[in-house]
Amino acid sequence: MAHNLGDNNPDGCTFGNSTDEKISFYGVTPIVQPAATDQAAMTNSSTVTPNNTFSTVANTTTLTHAVGTADATVADVTGAFDQTILNNNFKEITTVLAQQNALNLVLATALSTVVNKVITLRSALVSLGAIKGSA
Repeated sequence: MAHNLGDNNPDGCTFGNSTDEKISFYGVTPIVQPAATDQAAMTNSSTVTPNNTFSTVANTTTLTHAVGTADATVADVTGAFDQTILNNNFKEITTVLAQQNALNLVLATALSTVVNKVITLRSALVSLGAIKGSA
């Protein structure tokens, strides 16, 4: 027969009266409330703009032989060899690559943060006995 822990109190029911009172589930050793700095709320300081670029990402790459202009266009060289058009095209490509590299770093850092949070949550759930943790 199942037992209910609630008492129909409109304020609800809690387990443990303080953060240092030990509790557990499914017969594992009781522990105090896990507390660590990596349990803090996550924040995202980057914002995505309508054209799918991160507004906090800036092109910080300095090109040794940076010639031409980066104006968000790549021009057709046409049939004639035009050094200015070629320089502008290469400058545009290197600018876009630098922005992509900065974006990749932002995404890799965010993914690493999420993975660390998941590992911490899993560990706390295993310690509480809320999940077994392995087969």
